[in-house]
Amino acid sequence: MQQNSIDVMEDTVAFLRDKVTAIDNAGADLAKRVHSLDDAAASTHAKLLQLRATVDSRDSDYHSTFQGLALGQQQLKGTLADHQQALAKHQDVTANSANIKETRPNYFESGAVAELQWKTGDVTSRVDTHDRRLDVVDADVAGISTRQQDAAHVVASLDTRLDMLANQHVKAQNLHLKLDAAVSGMDKELRRRLDDAEKAFDGLNLDCATFRRQVGEAQWAQGETNKMVEVECKELARSVHAVHGEVRDVASNLPKFH
Repeated sequence: MQQNSIDVMEDTVAFLRDKVTAIDNAGADLAKRVHSLDDAAASTHAKLLQLRATVDSRDSDYHSTFQGLALGQQQLKGTLADHQQALAKHQDVTANSANIKETRPNYFESGAVAELQWKTGDVTSRVDTHDRRLDVVDADVAGISTRQQDAAHVVASLDTRLDMLANQHVKAQNLHLKLDAAVSGMDKELRRRLDDAEKAFDGLNLDCATFRRQVGEAQWAQGETNKMVEVECKELARSVHAVHGEVRDVASNLPKFH
């Protein structure tokens, strides 16, 4: 019975130690997973920052180019308007002079008009070229705007994932704290039970020693009692034998009636 109690306590202690080891291993694995999530979140955040910086830089470059082209187009349109106004004035002056003067060729005025028309055509061509370049830039800006919107959606999605990772990290930290508290509580409870088991084991050893001492004393007392009984039995046997002899002697001395 005592050995069975000791075996049960030893099995309980071994089971509790295995449980604590399993909890420690689970805590270490959870810490590794949390560290891996932290690294992944940091890497994703760095990539997002780099992508955002690249998009901002390209947007600034295209915005500067667009402003420069718009300013050039505005200047060319102003120059074209000035040339058209000068050509109109010159045509008015030429028409008025034709009504007053004799009809004769004026090579100087014809050359000036041709040069002004050529400049006007050149400015118009340059304006058309700038318009086409602005159309290309507008298309590029539209493409960049689309890409920026896509990037914004990606960033929003990644921000959502980062928030989820942050929430999971907070949950993991809370779980880790709860696990630490549970492990600490189990460790205290295990130590208390081990102390109680050691005290109980010491008590059992003391009881066993006391029982053995009592058994030894009882065996010694039984031996002494047996010795005393043996002596008394021998004395009683001698007494019985003596009495039997006396009875026989008395019987032999009695008169016979036959």
